[in-house]
Amino acid sequence: VTYIDNVWSVAKNKASVAGIVLANEVIKRESCRSLSIVAYSVGCCAVLSLLDELVKQQKVGILEDGNLWYKWMIL
Repeated sequence: VTYIDNVWSVAKNKASVAGIVLANEVIKRESCRSLSIVAYSVGCCAVLSLLDELVKQQKVGILEDGNLWYKWMIL
């Protein structure tokens, strides 16, 4: 297994793409209500990607707060 095919690497890349897609959907929604985001594990990578995309598009005020729960585990 190479670094490119590593399960964690693949999951992180997919989470980054999902975050960008989610950011675009959040921006397109018509509601004026702010959002709260909760994520765990690889979902944190998606939320960080979402936040990066919101900053790039200058739409940071859409999110009210967020909770990222992440724990490194050594097996």
